[in-house]
Amino acid sequence: MSDFVNKAKREADHMTSRMQDAKEELVSRAEEARDMIVDQADRVRKNVYDKAREAQKYTQENPEKAAGMALGIGAIVGLILGLLMGGGRRR
Repeated sequence: MSDFVNKAKREADHMTSRMQDAKEELVSRAEEARDMIVDQADRVRKNVYDKAREAQKYTQENPEKAAGMALGIGAIVGLILGLLMGGGRRR
């Protein structure tokens, strides 16, 4: 009986060690994934900031064109919303 108990204990210790190794690997991969996501979010944030600055600069240099584009976009959005809200139906 003692051989069986010793063998079972060794096997349990081995499985515990393997589970610890698996846990460490999982934690390491999760940290790598988190770092990749943070890096990508930083790049996106910088890109959005840069594009917003470009748009601001364009509107300051070309206020007439910017106003015309805003008017056109507003008209299109208004038309689409009007059609979607049923404004085009008559009874």
